[in-house]
Amino acid sequence: MFIYCENCKWTQDDFWHEGYNPYEYMYTQGNKDLLFSGKLDEVFMSEKYDRYLGYIGNHPMTNREFLVKEMRRWADTIEKQRWITIEEYRKENPEGMCPNCKRKTLIED
Repeated sequence: MFIYCENCKWTQDDFWHEGYNPYEYMYTQGNKDLLFSGKLDEVFMSEKYDRYLGYIGNHPMTNREFLVKEMRRWADTIEKQRWITIEEYRKENPEGMCPNCKRKTLIED
């Protein structure tokens, strides 16, 4: 479950719980296989992550570059998380006020 603002479109990642958090998700979604593959500097190829297929500068992305991109994306997600759990959100913000536009327009989805 995550929250978003129907007014300004602010959003945050899913709430964390024992079954989901960015660290565990990143590690368990196949990325650890790349870490120990011995192929870090080979060209990255994956149907699952087609949004990353392509070039960095004028060269094809390597497995190493893909892993760095994923780690930065997850670090950004962790850094921007306003409320960690649904319980924390409901306790601190029972009115559902958006931290961005200050309207009571947050939606739980």
